[in-house]
Amino acid sequence: MLGTLHNRDYRLILTGQLLSSIGTWLLLVAAPFFVLRLTGSTMATGLSMAAETVPAVLLGPVAGALFQFGCFGVLWGSVALPLSAAPWHLSTSQIGLFGVVGAAGTLSANGAGRLADRGRASTVTTVMLVLLVLSWAAIRAAPFSLVLLTVGIVVLDFAGQALQ
Repeated sequence: MLGTLHNRDYRLILTGQLLSSIGTWLLLVAAPFFVLRLTGSTMATGLSMAAETVPAVLLGPVAGALFQFGCFGVLWGSVALPLSAAPWHLSTSQIGLFGVVGAAGTLSANGAGRLADRGRASTVTTVMLVLLVLSWAAIRAAPFSLVLLTVGIVVLDFAGQALQ
């Protein structure tokens, strides 16, 4: 990690990102104070703060749904090709059994839901998103290992269902 800091272009990008993040934070903090100072109205200040969250509230669920269902669509739409080809040469019935394997992940997501109900929704969401991404590393091994593919499918289904 520290070796990349020797690269001038990387340092420039990192500095730009840091300055941009500081600017965003200052805007989120300063804008409501500015509105309060201009209007003297706490209601207008509250509305300006609420307006800052509108993009995340409106776009967050849509982006999450597209990401999650995109993962499922990409997996199930493309998994048959490497499984029916060499070295596996699986039949359509055998490939269909991977859908049953995925159901195991769906059934185990109940525990993640219970954790979320106990006030750990943020932690559960973060862990499940990491698992969802990591599942693709295992799924990528489809041409080489049916065991890793199976693990990847179970983890993908588990994380996907737990995120709902």
